[in-house]
Amino acid sequence: RANNAKRGLLISATGTGKTYAAAFAMREMKPKRILFLVHREQIAKQAIASFERIYNDPSITFGLVSGNAKYYNATHVFSTMQMMGRNDVMKQYDPKEFDCIIIDEVHRAGSDSYQRII
Repeated sequence: RANNAKRGLLISATGTGKTYAAAFAMREMKPKRILFLVHREQIAKQAIASFERIYNDPSITFGLVSGNAKYYNATHVFSTMQMMGRNDVMKQYDPKEFDCIIIDEVHRAGSDSYQRII
């Protein structure tokens, strides 16, 4: 951020707090809308809980878009890549709607399904 970088990469072992680090960074940067992409719904739910603890701000809404949960209008959207890649879900959002996109397991982002979303 100090160098006006538009992208960042956090590499660390499992369980070392990458999601917390992302939450602290987002709280400091204050983006209006965030999309947090994961490969499993359980990870999205855990990330929401972490962000809620870090933010502790009732004006920020955290919503899950996965399975039957479709909180499209949350300020911070947490979704599985599979769900976000669906045409009916993608139509809910303008391509420039999110100020920040966080991708868990970013090594998967080169796949066609991720590229379609980002």
